[in-house]
Amino acid sequence: YVLINVIKNSKKQPTTKKLLITISIICLSLFVVITAISRMYLGQHYLSDIVVGAVLGVIFFIITTIILKKIEKKLN
Repeated sequence: YVLINVIKNSKKQPTTKKLLITISIICLSLFVVITAISRMYLGQHYLSDIVVGAVLGVIFFIITTIILKKIEKKLN
């Protein structure tokens, strides 16, 4: 979220911004998926652990973005 906001607020061309955002999302998503697969492969976690962690991560992300947007509105 922070990385995407930094890219959006940069002085680059709109097409460059879209490309950077797309590449960032793809790279970070791959990192998350590869980490989850490696945890299961190494026997550190079960699939249920990974799913619950992903759901909690998404919930935490949504709550955090809502809070950050409210703080951003108050500062502007």
